[in-house]
Amino acid sequence: MKKDLRKLQRAFGLVEKVLFTGHTHLPGVFTDDPIGFLPPSNVRDYFHYKRGTKVIINVGSVGQPKDGDPRACYLEIQKNEMFWRRVEYDVQRVVEKVKANARLSPAFGARLLRGI
Repeated sequence: MKKDLRKLQRAFGLVEKVLFTGHTHLPGVFTDDPIGFLPPSNVRDYFHYKRGTKVIINVGSVGQPKDGDPRACYLEIQKNEMFWRRVEYDVQRVVEKVKANARLSPAFGARLLRGI
């Protein structure tokens, strides 16, 4: 994964404890010491937040997780424990709608099938 360390350092400077984000399409946890990234697959779809640390958590994406898994992805939170969950949806139907829309590139639909 390509990341801009200066941008992440600035973001962590604004975070007091935990920042939940979406729309970046890549579920996982950014840590600040050292700055690193933990995709859900590396932590068995589970993360335990420890008091006194700073993290930026991407909750996932419904429709474009872009991590190789085309299923919708979301985060379930129970106190300091986070669980990434996946659910099936009719990807093929969405692909057909993309193809039917002349303003959209068919490549957008093809990406959905591969989860990238």
